[in-house]
Amino acid sequence: MKIDWVGVDIDGVLADFVGMACRVHHRMDVTEHYATMAPGEYDTFKLLGMTKSDFWHAIHRHGETFWAILEPYPWAYELISLCQSVARGNVALVTTPSESPYSAAGKLQWIERHFPELHNSYYLCHDKSKLAARGRLLIDDNDDNCSAWSAAGGVAFLWPQPWNQKHGLTPGRLDYFKAFLGVA
Repeated sequence: MKIDWVGVDIDGVLADFVGMACRVHHRMDVTEHYATMAPGEYDTFKLLGMTKSDFWHAIHRHGETFWAILEPYPWAYELISLCQSVARGNVALVTTPSESPYSAAGKLQWIERHFPELHNSYYLCHDKSKLAARGRLLIDDNDDNCSAWSAAGGVAFLWPQPWNQKHGLTPGRLDYFKAFLGVA
């Protein structure tokens, strides 16, 4: 498989959106919540037993800070490094801002803080599949985004998380990705 370009999602792939959302809602043990849900439940507001409106209202009250201070996952830097190798530096961060105008600003701060080398290589978009093309790989934690990307002609890799179809592969997610790429 020839990869010319890689787009990497931020929330759920590189940054711990769910953990921060749980802290905002004063729910510290996200593992406990996942244990009570059917595997593959994507909507965090359902996980926390609240309405979508209440869930987002609390996050939006934090403005850009919510997004700017998301913690990177332990694998984030190695994942970007692997992508840089495979695509010869043609890597971009591809993320969907929430409905709050502060979301985009916070995400840009997050990029500058954690991946300054990619500060000019990002896309803020609601339909990631518009970037899909032959030889382009999307790494995303959302089943629907990956399906749409593949349907548009790109190659999609569903990043294993408890909230998607690949939930059973979460313990070895980085090794699973390396096997997908054919690297050791």
